[in-house]
Amino acid sequence: MYSKFISQLKEEIKEKTLHIVEDIQVLRDSRGQVIDWYYSDKEMMDLYELAEGDEESEREMKEIMKQYKKSKPYLQSISVANLLIELEENDSIL
Repeated sequence: MYSKFISQLKEEIKEKTLHIVEDIQVLRDSRGQVIDWYYSDKEMMDLYELAEGDEESEREMKEIMKQYKKSKPYLQSISVANLLIELEENDSIL
């Protein structure tokens, strides 16, 4: 169930886009299961600014930011390391 998230996070670490000790934000469903994740708030704003000027990237980032702003009140901060532990433990259970 979480293999996609696990792969994404590990790839981000490998590419040095994320660091294992860095905090990111997760969105959970009513049962507490992770249904999405976002970079830190600062990183999200930085990515939005980087997309400015490139029409395709800007359009894509606007859609991501729309969803991010909608989810923001429900996001919880967690370190990448702790999230990976949680996902790997729960992936084998589910």
